[in-house]
Amino acid sequence: MGLGTASGAEGLEGLIVLNDLFQHGIAVKVLEGIGAGERTERSLILDLALALSEDRRRDIVCKTKNGLEAARRRSRVGGRPPVVDDDKRAAILARRERGESIRTIAAGVGVSVGVVHKTLADAKES
Repeated sequence: MGLGTASGAEGLEGLIVLNDLFQHGIAVKVLEGIGAGERTERSLILDLALALSEDRRRDIVCKTKNGLEAARRRSRVGGRPPVVDDDKRAAILARRERGESIRTIAAGVGVSVGVVHKTLADAKES
């Protein structure tokens, strides 16, 4: 991992793993970037890279939330459209009533196993 290019979630995760290795007393050799060299403990360079990665991640999260709120104000909703319409929902519930397995239902209706689970869970809550 090049610490000079560490940004976003990937950089943050890499730096967290690096910190965990140091806490276990494992030496790490950073091959490129501003933290290049062999390390056995945290350093100012690594702390700065971690802080920059965390700041970048917070910025991305904030911008995403702001974008979703702006879309809601314009009566737009983000994300994928729902896969299950009323007909598919009725088919899933009817097949489950007949005792079919979730995998069989998913294959028969043409949706994923996860969608079947979610549809059944939503039906129980209603």
